[in-house]
Amino acid sequence: MAMMMMMCLRRKEPSKRSSRPGIGCKGRLPRWRTLLVIWRKSFSLWRRTLAVRSRTWSSTTMTCCRRCLSDMTSGRLDWRRRRRASWRLCTISCSLVVKRSMPPRSSLRRPRRSTAAGTKGFFSRIKEFAKDEVDLTLSTRLEFDTPLADLSDVKTMMDSINVVPAPSAPVINPQMPNSATQTSLRVCWSLFSDDTVEYYELYYRPVLEDTPVDSTCAPQVSKVKVKETHCTVTDLLPDAQYELWVTATNTTGISPASEKALYMTVPSPPVIKQRECSSCPEAAMLRWESGNTNPVDSYTVDLSEVGTDGTESGVTESIVAVPTCQCLIQLQTGRRYLISVRAVNIGGPSDRSDVITVSTTGTFFRLVEDTAHPCLSLSEDGFTMFYGDEELPISAMALDDRTFNRCVAVLGDLIPVRGRHYWEVEVDDGTEFRIGVAYEDTERSSYLGANATSWCMRHIVTPSRHKYEFLHNGWSPDLRITVNPVRIGVALDYEMGTLSFFNVDLEQHLHTFNGHFQNYVQPCFSLDNPGALTVHNSIEAPQYTFI
Repeated sequence: MAMMMMMCLRRKEPSKRSSRPGIGCKGRLPRWRTLLVIWRKSFSLWRRTLAVRSRTWSSTTMTCCRRCLSDMTSGRLDWRRRRRASWRLCTISCSLVVKRSMPPRSSLRRPRRSTAAGTKGFFSRIKEFAKDEVDLTLSTRLEFDTPLADLSDVKTMMDSINVVPAPSAPVINPQMPNSATQTSLRVCWSLFSDDTVEYYELYYRPVLEDTPVDSTCAPQVSKVKVKETHCTVTDLLPDAQYELWVTATNTTGISPASEKALYMTVPSPPVIKQRECSSCPEAAMLRWESGNTNPVDSYTVDLSEVGTDGTESGVTESIVAVPTCQCLIQLQTGRRYLISVRAVNIGGPSDRSDVITVSTTGTFFRLVEDTAHPCLSLSEDGFTMFYGDEELPISAMALDDRTFNRCVAVLGDLIPVRGRHYWEVEVDDGTEFRIGVAYEDTERSSYLGANATSWCMRHIVTPSRHKYEFLHNGWSPDLRITVNPVRIGVALDYEMGTLSFFNVDLEQHLHTFNGHFQNYVQPCFSLDNPGALTVHNSIEAPQYTFI
């Protein structure tokens, strides 16, 4: 290509001056402009020829030539440098290829000819040269020896960044309401961090009140392994407290243990004290035992009505949050109810207790054994009292504040409801007795009717007749009863402030005490000689009793 440029430069200038105006000797094109035109034509022809015949032409050489031409065209080289660089720029880059691919320069030399003949010969030689395949090889080796870098420090640093820390201690949640049964507990906990955890281990053991200090006798610790933050522990004891704690584990290690939490299984069913339950036409008093060693938060009383045909209705009413082991329930008159009790703690409600039947037909109560004189004995059902002939030893006369110690008497457990109450008493003709009502705090060392806290009817047997007295505060009106009553009805009316006695067999009114009872009273019964006395209750009051 360099030879082509030189041949173009050797063209003679035209002898005649240009006929164009303004262009003469002084109007010639500058040398650098002439060189640029010649270079463009030569380079374009050279590029087309070699691009057709040789597919292995070096892109590096082409790029370099284009850059040289671009610099000259765009004006990046000033006019002084253009003259010097127009030839030298491309000879440096193109000579790498030309020297290897073109024939010797001497073979291209021809005698000087005219410009037209020289140009024609130049193109013919280019065509002949283009017919030959050009084998271009790079003198620079493509293999490079890349030094191996020591990345051990980088690996150590990356490993230290990717290390997963051990989890922090979980936080076990307090026991949720209704989260337990008699034999299971549902436990939940939380992890207040973004630690990675593979699994959790829940530890638990029962809490015993009389656990020895020696650790060998401590309850055995059990463990459960889970992946979630909650777990249900089974096969536990009813009405028991359990101590629980949890740990978290991942590939690095185990977290510290959480703080210990106290969980409780649900209580055992209460036990209703049927002998201490009482009722009246308007209400019922229930008493029961907790039957649990651990504290109970409250109790729930469930009741459902029983129809006349004995079938239970599908509606069950519940009285919740009963704080103590007794409850006064308002009921409807003349109905029968099935009643049960459940104990409730934080874990949930227990199973129902045994069901008892309560009737609101009349007043129902039993004799209170704790108030009975030591010489008295009560039947199993709590409705009959016996006074025997044998004398008891002094050691058997152990008395307390509630027991009668002088009068052979006992109190009945009447429901504390102000209303109308009615019951009947059956006694033999030859038995001396006292029946009536008294305040709960009446004097235990006094006879019934001999003080201001008791009202009673007394039967005295004499050789000539049966004498009856109606005593209060030691005073009795002068009354004579001709027919000995075998079954006596007692009617108490709080609203009217009256206490009346009747001969049930004859429907005969015997006597009525008039007064206002400031406190609740209880039925009282006494035997002055050996014999038996039976109480009949849960009876509907006859019409003639409350007129």
